Amino acid sequence: MRSLLALLLVAVASAAGAQPPESDARVLRWLDRAETLLERGGHRRAGRLIERAIERTPSEPRIAEAIAKGLPQSAEAAHALPDEAQRAHAAWALGLAEGLEPTPALERLRGWAQALGGEDEEALRVTGGAARVHDEAGATALRRLAALFVRRGKLGLARVALASALRAWSRDPTLVADLAAVELARGRPREAVRLLGAELVHRPSHRLLREDLAGALLAAGRPLDAIRLWRALARDATDEDAGRMRRAAARAALDAERYETARVEARRALGLDSADGEARLLLGLALVGLERPTHARTALERARRALGADDLRVTHALDSLAEEPQR
Repeated sequence: MRSLLALLLVAVASAAGAQPPESDARVLRWLDRAETLLERGGHRRAGRLIERAIERTPSEPRIAEAIAKGLPQSAEAAHALPDEAQRAHAAWALGLAEGLEPTPALERLRGWAQALGGEDEEALRVTGGAARVHDEAGATALRRLAALFVRRGKLGLARVALASALRAWSRDPTLVADLAAVELARGRPREAVRLLGAELVHRPSHRLLREDLAGALLAAGRPLDAIRLWRALARDATDEDAGRMRRAAARAALDAERYETARVEARRALGLDSADGEARLLLGLALVGLERPTHARTALERARRALGADDLRVTHALDSLAEEPQR
């Protein structure tokens, strides 16, 4: 009589060698053909092939993939469609998916189709419910929903979608950046600062997060902190990026009426690229603030040559200098 341990070992070995049932070759050919048709906009014929695949092997995982191919793949593509076309896509996909056993992939598909059909809250509930911890695909689906909600002006739903995406996939710092951007758009710059600052504790050298934090600090009424951060970013950047950081610092200084700081940062940007028209303009505006009209006019004339005669910012600044003696 074989021991219990021996029987267990045999069972484990059998399980390890077992293979999942192979997909039906005919079903896979139908789905391949359906995807080709969908690339050409042939939704009706593709739908018939997918229905045949469902009748033969409803558990085939590629069915959800094939249906998904018939929908807009991005929020930008979806939003570009008329509402009627979005609803038609939604009805087509939901009709095919009806009755199929739920899987995470199928629930993500349903959620996206519901969003296209205008059922935003239900789409968020379904997609969020399908997401699990350490689920990159779930987080990607939620992020796509958030992008669509932003385009529809539904910032509250976008915030919920991104928060859910972060719970599913906390490894992606761009999700934090997206959530902070939504909070800024909702008029909550302090919350954006908090989110970005908390993430930077774990990723102190992440450049995108640091740049976004500088912008959030400025929006939160902390221009000097923003300037300090842009200066630090400029020191660690390539010339092109450093010039962009210097210009950002100069703009923040102008807004805060720190004209000498603005002048210094604009000069540093010009030291990196003497043809930088934006930096010339910022320098001219700083010199206007410092009440140095002759130097300001020279800088602004050079900015106009670099930016073009139709740049209204330069024109307005020069006009203000021309009016100054009459005051």
